[in-house]
Amino acid sequence: MAMTLISVITVNLNNCVGLSRTMDSVLTQVRDDFRVEFIIVDGASTDGSVELAKLRRSEVDHFFSEPDGGVYAAMNKGLNIARGEWAVFMNSGDCFASPGVLSEMMRSKNESSAEPWLIYGDNLGRNGLEPAAPLLRLRAGIIHACHQAMAFRICDLRYEERYRIYSDLDFVIQYYKRYASGAFRYVPMAFSCIEPSGISASFPREKRLEKFRIIYHRLGLNGVIYAMAVSIAMVARAKLARKK
Repeated sequence: MAMTLISVITVNLNNCVGLSRTMDSVLTQVRDDFRVEFIIVDGASTDGSVELAKLRRSEVDHFFSEPDGGVYAAMNKGLNIARGEWAVFMNSGDCFASPGVLSEMMRSKNESSAEPWLIYGDNLGRNGLEPAAPLLRLRAGIIHACHQAMAFRICDLRYEERYRIYSDLDFVIQYYKRYASGAFRYVPMAFSCIEPSGISASFPREKRLEKFRIIYHRLGLNGVIYAMAVSIAMVARAKLARKK
């Protein structure tokens, strides 16, 4: 039987130091009974990233450097050339939390006869472990786990490039709608360690607006009402906690 191929996709733009760290992390992943395809999609960097990737070309299966339409267009480009059964997005500056992450993902995949479509774990942040949230939060427009702590079984689903900030939420909701919650498999361990400077963390107001557009598009008016109710409840709880 052919060994499972995992495509690790790294998107980069002018983050040479972070790219080097991510490449080191991918290189140190233990490969048991699976293979790894490493793809770097660079947006025409000018800070030495291209030279770094060329210097370490033997570690990379596919490398592209050209202008693109943004981070989600670049992630789609990586998906479109990936030959793997599974995809993990580990963008420049982000790392696997330990050398055994991919092995644990594949162990989880094989632990039952019904293969999952999305495997996810926890994130290791600056203040320690950040556990994944209950999957139900997706219906409120809150991504339930760190995107880099997810492995996606590759299919025809793609990032919606018109969403410039929160298309990762839309992508996960697409999997949720098509394959249902039973196709999501949680592994209680840290999978990722990410830079706290992702695009969705930089524009909070725009992110909220885009979130509700996504919910309306994917889940309809009832989804928007539910998401607004959850948001109001979360704000109220936060205010109450500050008063105590």
